[in-house]
Amino acid sequence: MKRLSGLLALVPLLVGARGDEDSIISEQTVSVCSIQQVQNPSTGEYFTNLLSTENWPARWTCGTWSAADGWIYIISDLIIFAAYLSIPIMLFIYLWKRNLGFFKPLTFAFGVFILSCGVTHLIDAIIFWEPIYRFSGFVRAITAVVSVATVGLMIKSVPTALTFKSPATLQKEVDLAVAESKELNSILQESFSIAKIGTWKLDLQTNQVSWSDSLYDIYEIPRGTLIDLEKSLDMYPGQEKLIEDAIAKAIANRSNYDLELLVTKPNGKQLWTKAIGITEVERGEVVSIRGYVMDIDASKQLEIERKKSHEKLEEEVNARTRELKAVNQELESFSYYISHDLRAPLRAINGFSEALLEDYKPKLDDEASRYLDRISYNSRKMGELIDDILAFSRMNRKETNFKNVNLAQVVSDLINNLFVESKSIIQVRNLPEIHGDKEMINQVFANLLSNAVKYSSKEESPSVEIIGEEFDDSYLIKVVDNGVGFNMQYADKLFMVFQRLHSDEEFEGTGVGLALCQRIMSMHNGEIWAQSEEGSGATFFLKFKKQMND
Repeated sequence: MKRLSGLLALVPLLVGARGDEDSIISEQTVSVCSIQQVQNPSTGEYFTNLLSTENWPARWTCGTWSAADGWIYIISDLIIFAAYLSIPIMLFIYLWKRNLGFFKPLTFAFGVFILSCGVTHLIDAIIFWEPIYRFSGFVRAITAVVSVATVGLMIKSVPTALTFKSPATLQKEVDLAVAESKELNSILQESFSIAKIGTWKLDLQTNQVSWSDSLYDIYEIPRGTLIDLEKSLDMYPGQEKLIEDAIAKAIANRSNYDLELLVTKPNGKQLWTKAIGITEVERGEVVSIRGYVMDIDASKQLEIERKKSHEKLEEEVNARTRELKAVNQELESFSYYISHDLRAPLRAINGFSEALLEDYKPKLDDEASRYLDRISYNSRKMGELIDDILAFSRMNRKETNFKNVNLAQVVSDLINNLFVESKSIIQVRNLPEIHGDKEMINQVFANLLSNAVKYSSKEESPSVEIIGEEFDDSYLIKVVDNGVGFNMQYADKLFMVFQRLHSDEEFEGTGVGLALCQRIMSMHNGEIWAQSEEGSGATFFLKFKKQMND
């Protein structure tokens, strides 16, 4: 091998142009490259001398090259390099313009691979003059690594790519989608026609307006009639400024508008419509406005009628309120008259009756004394009746003060203050806390307890029970006595003013107490009713809704 190397080294080397311009290398001289083994360089030496040429001859000087052979080789490499360079450039531009998603890494790797392959061809051409074989090997190594990475990405991507539909299949699906779109558009147009909805578009460059067929039908204008912005505005007399301002604002803010407009058709008929405009923006500029027109005449007319009815009702309510205010003023005057002018003669009658009885009773016979006793009793009863009437009339005008009221405490205080000396046994169980006016609630239980004690007073062992029960949405309070009871046939009269089911000879009363209870329960959004049987006592029910407690 060494002998061969020595012999080869003695062969003369002839390179360059000799006389004729087309002849670069003498065809009679054969140049032979020497073969020599050298020691492997270290890593540092390798990269430091990456562009070194001292250990290799230029390609022109290695082998037998004709000008045609050499330049065909060189030009081919340069053309391949140019093609390999343009391919990744176009790929990278495509990647920049489009998001390929899953295939982006593969496309990028393929571009780098093609580029590195092109560089190897460029180096092959350069080596004819500069023998940068070490740099060529380095670039080829990089190309090998990139090619392996690209193959790996392809292996990973091919299964996914195989799931993609073929162009023929995609075309079929596109054709089917187009057909379905046309059918849906036809259905949509038919639906718009049935729903009396029309579409339109305004081109801001030409002020030309295009309408759908259903919009022509709404305005009762022959289909296909040429329409511009001015003609469109003519159908909204007195509303042109409103429409122009809405359009200008929509263009300025690139927003939409929504108006209710009264249209005057060419035939003179008027129609309420809802007009919606949607701006279309291209390159930051509003170029057109498209929208919808809906026939809302029926609903608008109903709204107008409802508004008129509401205004009429409001006027009637105001008139009724004024009447009630006048009645209340009269009632106030009447109450003042009762509380002052009627009480004075009653006090005089009662006073003189008692004076006669006190001073002249020994001189009076029994019948005269009985007359005076009856006068005194009835005057006192008249006073009580006046008090009850005033209490009932003032209840509606009384200001309420709602707060939490402990019913157990209310009933306990009433028993201790009013019924300590009563022979009735009064039992109280499970009374809740409610939300209400304490003074009014106190009045209700005072009246019901008084009635229960009064109507059971003639029993041998009179008893009264006040029991509370809780339900999901309410509290129910029962006031039960074992008194004389009443006939349920007359239950509807219980809560009417001055209606009594027992005479004064049996049980005293004015007939106002239960009516007052019903009025108070109504003011608390509650209910009151009774159940009874003659001779078997009575039960009065009070229902307080829990909503009042919120």
